[in-house]
Amino acid sequence: MNWNYCFLDQITEEQYNNIYNSLSPSRLAHISRFKKEEDRKRSLAGEFLIKKILTEDFGIENPIISRNEKGQPIIENTDIFISISHSGDLAVAAADRKPIGIDAEKIKPRNLKLAEKICLPEEKEYIFSSEDNILNRFYEIWTGKEAYFKKTGTGITDFKSVNVLNLDRYIFTVKDYLIQII
Repeated sequence: MNWNYCFLDQITEEQYNNIYNSLSPSRLAHISRFKKEEDRKRSLAGEFLIKKILTEDFGIENPIISRNEKGQPIIENTDIFISISHSGDLAVAAADRKPIGIDAEKIKPRNLKLAEKICLPEEKEYIFSSEDNILNRFYEIWTGKEAYFKKTGTGITDFKSVNVLNLDRYIFTVKDYLIQII
C-alpha cells in the first residue's frame, strides 16, 4: 500500500495546468463537471498525487487514469487499484495491487444525529462510549465507511451494511484532518 497527501496550496499553477493537460478524456469530463475552481483544484490535486505515487512507487510513467462503469478511478492496463479523496484544502490518494479505499475528512463540529442513520449499534457504542474524542470517533467511523465503499467500488449503498470496527484499517491525522485507508 502506498499513499500520499498534499494541501492545495502546495501545487503550483504550472503543475495544475500540466495535470489538466495530461488528463484522459474520461477524467477531463469528470473534472470539467465542477463549477467551482476550488473543486476542480481538489480533483486535480488528487490526480497529481496518484500520478506521483504510480510513477515513484510503481515505476509507471504517464499513467492513464480513467473511470470504470461505476465511476471508480482506474489505471488502464495495470493490476493496480487506486483511490482518491479530498476534503477542504487537503487531497489524498492511495494505490495498491489489491483493492484499496481512502477517505479524508476535516474534523469539524457536526450534528452527531447522523450517527443514527449510518452506524450500527456497536459503532454508535464506540463513538459515544466516552466523553473524550466523540467527534474524532464519529469521523473515524464515517471515513471508514466511505473508504470501504471506495474499496468495493459499489458506491455508497447502505451505510449499515458494514461494521467498520471489524475491518483492517489504517488511520492517520494530518493537522485537523482524519485520513483512513481500507
